[in-house]
Amino acid sequence: DMPDTTKNVAIGVKSVASNNIAITLQGGSDLPRLEHMKITVDGDETDMYYTQNTKGSIALGSASQSGAGDFAVGSTWQTSDAPLAGTGSERVIVVGVFNDGAEQILADTYL
Repeated sequence: DMPDTTKNVAIGVKSVASNNIAITLQGGSDLPRLEHMKITVDGDETDMYYTQNTKGSIALGSASQSGAGDFAVGSTWQTSDAPLAGTGSERVIVVGVFNDGAEQILADTYL
């Protein structure tokens, strides 16, 4: 089954120092409805939440969860737990979770 609607959110994903992942929010009409993101690296999924006290970073599985409207165009978040092995061939999938309960793949790439 195809989803009823497609969400419009653009992100950039790249590897950065110490085998971490940086995600830059580039915009989109549904960005205000984005609640959080889930990242999967080679099949290992982790929820990524924006936290008010650590803007610009990603708190993995944090109890301080983000909400719709917490994400801003141009902000870059970076993991801190080194999810990449550094081999250059790991599949990274980023899924956006929205305030209406919808989930959508925002990026599917290899780093």
